[in-house]
Amino acid sequence: KVLMLEALKENSLQWDEEAKEILDLKWKPKQGEKYFSFDSHMQPACFIWAHTMNDEHCYLTNKCFKTLEEAEKYAKKFAEILKNRD
Repeated sequence: KVLMLEALKENSLQWDEEAKEILDLKWKPKQGEKYFSFDSHMQPACFIWAHTMNDEHCYLTNKCFKTLEEAEKYAKKFAEILKNRD
């Protein structure tokens, strides 16, 4: 059970014991709502959610953020990971 709960957490999911269901903890913008992400050059940018393929890709790859500061923080982390890739 512990391993299952850890695996869920790693994927931004959580088990709701009372409701007996898996909850998605990732934030997802609503139609027309502003969100931040970054491009392949790790440059943060602001977008408006319109349910496009790009919007969904950002969400599914955990690159959809509420603030510019959060997008900048994770862009740096992604860049560092890729820089050290063998």
